[in-house]
Amino acid sequence: MALRRKQSSQPPAVPVSVTTVLVLLLAALPLQGGSDGIYAAVRVVASPDRDGDGLTDASEAWLGTHPERADTDNDGMGDRDELIAGTCPTNRADVFRLRFDPAWGTLEDERVPAVVWPSEQGRLYSVLAATNTGEDAWSIVPGYEQLPGTGHDMACTNGAAARVRLFRVHVEQDR
Repeated sequence: MALRRKQSSQPPAVPVSVTTVLVLLLAALPLQGGSDGIYAAVRVVASPDRDGDGLTDASEAWLGTHPERADTDNDGMGDRDELIAGTCPTNRADVFRLRFDPAWGTLEDERVPAVVWPSEQGRLYSVLAATNTGEDAWSIVPGYEQLPGTGHDMACTNGAAARVRLFRVHVEQDR
């Protein structure tokens, strides 16, 4: 039985997990007779992940990414991370960027600054802020944890945005 690539503009779902998840491909074997009737035997084949980027080689073949390079387009972001962020892992110019807008929205008729990013539906976004670059210095901005993506620009207009100089946006797939 030949496996066919699904004709879709959407890439296959990429599991988000701390551990590497293998995509299991099912290969049906011919029907076999048993004492209790006819049954189908199924052989499970695990697809390897030669570059260790969290995408199986089979997924990489479907996506057109390189199965032996964790960052196919060499832009500094791994292929799996790009899929989660909603960027293209084969286009070096397509990267997830934050921007600062000094007058994004209004709060009681006053323009307020904001950190702005593009969002994708099916993703959750959390905004973290810090005053220095130490790993333990980052904390979630209150009210900006696991916000569902809209498919449009999203913004953090928390009053802390005016005082804090460093921001991160954590992206994960909505389960």
